[in-house]
Amino acid sequence: MENIKSPNIFVKFIKSFTDFRVYNSIRHERLGKSFGYLILLALFIGITLSIVVSVKTNTSIDNTIELLQSDDMPEITVRNGILNIDMNEPLVLTKDHDFIFIVDMTDKYTLNDLVGYSMGYLVTPERIIINQAGSPPMPLEFKDLRDFNIDKNSVLEILNSFRGLAIGIIVFLIIAGTVLLKLFESLMVSIIGLIANSVLKTNLSYNEVYKIGIYALTLPALIMLLINCFGLVVALGFKLIIYYGISTIIVVMALKNISKDDNSDTLIDNSNKYDNY
Repeated sequence: MENIKSPNIFVKFIKSFTDFRVYNSIRHERLGKSFGYLILLALFIGITLSIVVSVKTNTSIDNTIELLQSDDMPEITVRNGILNIDMNEPLVLTKDHDFIFIVDMTDKYTLNDLVGYSMGYLVTPERIIINQAGSPPMPLEFKDLRDFNIDKNSVLEILNSFRGLAIGIIVFLIIAGTVLLKLFESLMVSIIGLIANSVLKTNLSYNEVYKIGIYALTLPALIMLLINCFGLVVALGFKLIIYYGISTIIVVMALKNISKDDNSDTLIDNSNKYDNY
């Protein structure tokens, strides 16, 4: 078979979900080149998502500081792992559909009251629940602060002092987590590809299937990035169906296209043999 020139990375990025003929050249490229594409894709997704989350986190911290400094916010203390606030009724502060802050010492409000907002806080005597659209809620237990005495001024000091560190940790965790997740997803899609390879009888090696699976992750990864960046509320199970469903369709279409090209090459070779007689 004659050498097939491999398109550049930007062409493969677009054609990985717009022109399945590109997979005929992808199957022949070096595994290291495909693996490098996977890492670059993961870094692109991770860096983009970390920027969006960092901006939202920074805005959320600004809003929290503004609320703590407002006259509407009563005095706050945390002693012996229990939050104490001098108030008789729950306090609910909202900013359009972007932000909601609830302080409730009566157990009147629940996590469900944070749904529909980009960022929400529910403060109770036992914990703070932080809910960001598109992500699982994160509880912070006051019992973990049993050895500390905290008031409103100390909270403001902490928020101002550790803002940069917190955002830096978030960026690192998102990027590192995205790279590890994409490595795992590439293995899962390669298993799906092996099954499709067997059913379609394309007779590709595992390395070839793995390379195809890597590029098949491009479109679903972009869709998940948009969902997470815009804070769309999508159930985890549905996300998995979208992600691996699209990946499977792309892998199957790529294998069918490769099989079609291989059959065409075989017919041409047989035709040339008959012409030589």
